[in-house]
Amino acid sequence: MLLKQALTALVLVHSLATAIPSFSQAQPAGETSGIPQLPLLVGVGFSNFNLDYGGGRRMNGIEAFADYYFYYAPSFLRLTGIEVEGRDIDFGRPQSLLKMRQDTLQGGPVVTLFNRRKVRLYAKALAGFGSIDSPSNSGKTHTTDLLYSVGGGVDYRATRSIWIRGDYEGQWWPAIFSSGTALTPGGFSIGVSYTLKGVHSH
Repeated sequence: MLLKQALTALVLVHSLATAIPSFSQAQPAGETSGIPQLPLLVGVGFSNFNLDYGGGRRMNGIEAFADYYFYYAPSFLRLTGIEVEGRDIDFGRPQSLLKMRQDTLQGGPVVTLFNRRKVRLYAKALAGFGSIDSPSNSGKTHTTDLLYSVGGGVDYRATRSIWIRGDYEGQWWPAIFSSGTALTPGGFSIGVSYTLKGVHSH
């Protein structure tokens, strides 16, 4: 399942992040402005998506994500990072759509648009793979193909290391069906993330 692959990716990102050379800790604390000292956030969330299949039907799902920020990069890159995200839309299935499921695994750049103490606004552009189980004359079809997403949201710092996230994402699956018809799901997610090391707020 793609969600398992996402969790594996999160573990890999964490392993890479912990290998940051110790000399990088010399960065002045006053320059962090709320960006994590070790620039890795990992989180989970709940999603509600419009499936764009059969007239605006909606379903629920779970997601896992990790954001890695280039904190020790040159100043013009410090608000830029990479997000890895996996989502499984498989709950709250309408009775008229018993075979539907949408899984995604994506990654791409995330940019901080506003960052002051407890509030951070961000935008993202992701690409990856989408997998869909959908009804057919034979009962069910399973297809996997490329997809692209754009979105953004807000992180609110609840404690020194815990952030609450609200996020919107619009997806484009250009040729998931044999007819070449594009699928354009979209929806909202709410989640919680954890900074793997304390943050400064100046």
